[in-house]
Amino acid sequence: TLFRSIAGVSIGIAVIYGIKKFGPQVAAFADKLNEEKVARVQDIKDASINAFEQAIADENKEQWRVEGRHYLFDAKRNNVVMLLETNYRERLLTVYNEVKNRLDYQVNLQHVKFRREQDHMVKWVENHVVQSITP
Repeated sequence: TLFRSIAGVSIGIAVIYGIKKFGPQVAAFADKLNEEKVARVQDIKDASINAFEQAIADENKEQWRVEGRHYLFDAKRNNVVMLLETNYRERLLTVYNEVKNRLDYQVNLQHVKFRREQDHMVKWVENHVVQSITP
């Protein structure tokens, strides 16, 4: 048991000597490893935070686009209505012009008929007057 006590005391002295001699260097090395791990974890955390902030910004932009889509569809709907109205008015103008042309034709036809009848009447009267005058 004395041998064990001496061995225990010598091991204890060796441990204390090692701690006193190499303790600060080991502590500095351990602190350095710990700081590297903390720095890596912090970098990962910062990258994750940046990615989440970007995702939030993208989501907000998409929500803004969805809100604006309502106005876009209203504008497109109004454009379609305006195009239909324009087509309707163009067809209405075409019909108006065609009807006007046909009515103008009928008026001109009546004028020609009236002039021919008038000319015929004048010739008929002249012929009868000439016949009545000449023996």
